[in-house]
Amino acid sequence: MSVNENTLEKVIITELQKMGYDYLYGPDIDRDYHEVILKDYFKTSMLNINPNINEDIIEEAYKSIKNLGLYKLADMNAAFHKYLVEGIPVNYRKAGEERTYTVKLIDFAESAKNTFQIVNQYTVIEYKNKRPDLLVFVNGIPLMLFELKNIANQDTTIENAYKQVKNYQMDIPTLFHYNAFNVISDGLDTRIGTITSDFIRYMVWKSQNGERPENEGVNYFTILLNGVLEPVYGWTYENREPGHKYLCQAACGDDGGRARSAEGSSL
Repeated sequence: MSVNENTLEKVIITELQKMGYDYLYGPDIDRDYHEVILKDYFKTSMLNINPNINEDIIEEAYKSIKNLGLYKLADMNAAFHKYLVEGIPVNYRKAGEERTYTVKLIDFAESAKNTFQIVNQYTVIEYKNKRPDLLVFVNGIPLMLFELKNIANQDTTIENAYKQVKNYQMDIPTLFHYNAFNVISDGLDTRIGTITSDFIRYMVWKSQNGERPENEGVNYFTILLNGVLEPVYGWTYENREPGHKYLCQAACGDDGGRARSAEGSSL
């Protein structure tokens, strides 16, 4: 079987469906192409994972992540990540008293309550009209992007995929306010990075469960899918230096969020 971008798309979609992701075909989604968050799924998910929340609080939380109030992409991405990890504080009044509800964007304790989706052909219009190969959404928020290339075409390498991701960051920057990871792959060479990564800092992901595989001939494409995108895991980074992200794998299952992988690397 020949391997090209369409083949890789189908493989990724199929594998993620096996993990419990819902597949959505982008053109079938009724949405404004200028918006990147799937608001209906976001609202439904917030109701599902936040006890006793109401529509007004959800709307305020949505406004908070829509309008991050900063100018640099890396700063907006970091601000969103803080919300992702710590929740969004929303002030409201009840019985004449000022109160604060902290809205969880992801339920790290019970992963099954979250909504995981893989979407292809998802058009975004901002400075230009663009359509990334694949996007991963968690609770309606686009957290991960795949850019795929054809291994049989010598003119389209994964470095071209990296350059395409960088072009997306300039042409449709709002999509990357929420981005945790980007994956570039031709099916054989698969690497993962963040919005601040140079090409040489896009790394092969070498752990599925926190341990290096014993077989050096292992397919790291599969390792990445199972190690990073398994719903019992989450995606996170630490801001150790201004303007830089550090990639690591962290559990968001029933163990309370302990780190499971030593394969994280500075990016």
